[in-house]
Amino acid sequence: MKTMKFFGIFAMTALLAFTGCGDSGSGDPTSPPHTHTGAWTVTNTSTYPATSTRTCSGCAETETHNTAVGDTGPGGGKIFYVSTDGFTMTGIAGTCHYLEAAPANLTGGDGNQATMRWTTATSPSPAPTTSGTLEARGSGKNNTAIIIAAESAAYPDNTYIYAARACSEYRGGGKDDWFLPSKDELNEMYNARTHVGISSGYFWSSSQRSSGSTGEASFQNFVGGAQNTTPKTGGSGVRAIRAF
Repeated sequence: MKTMKFFGIFAMTALLAFTGCGDSGSGDPTSPPHTHTGAWTVTNTSTYPATSTRTCSGCAETETHNTAVGDTGPGGGKIFYVSTDGFTMTGIAGTCHYLEAAPANLTGGDGNQATMRWTTATSPSPAPTTSGTLEARGSGKNNTAIIIAAESAAYPDNTYIYAARACSEYRGGGKDDWFLPSKDELNEMYNARTHVGISSGYFWSSSQRSSGSTGEASFQNFVGGAQNTTPKTGGSGVRAIRAF
């Protein structure tokens, strides 16, 4: 009996030593057991849920899962919000389920500033009123269009790159649908800041102050998460997002 138990244990040990992470997929079945590693990247957005894929750097086995917060999106940034029920993004046909943040802060101003104004105007020049911007998820793309229309009408010849313009002109991942997040969209990015890679700084939203001074817009502090309003002529960081 003891001899049989010994050979049973020996056989199990040998199996563990020579079995890889699985017999399926494209991996090497002779690699030693290990935890799969590698970044998840969105590979299929034609249906919901979208699908992300990764290839293990240890055994080259390919896996898929439903796209989740932290995965690399189609635009090369990070998925920071997933909605099972979906949401309507004004300016995009159909239902969206994901928000993706650009992989880095944008530069703007006169061309290479790390922070930029919300408006072309400089104090004491008046910032144009951008009537109709909203705060809710799904409003950022339309907010961005409203801001650009107002700024272009007020300052048609100015080359200053303000927050909304910087996002609209961004072409990360070959995508042309980036925009400045609304107040609530920006807060979702704050909630997933560790995935996005932001640990500090003040960031503009595309939401004009909802009451009171139209010369102010909402921003968020990525240390502590406080949201407030400040004059549009001040400088803050900008991170473009897109929806799909």
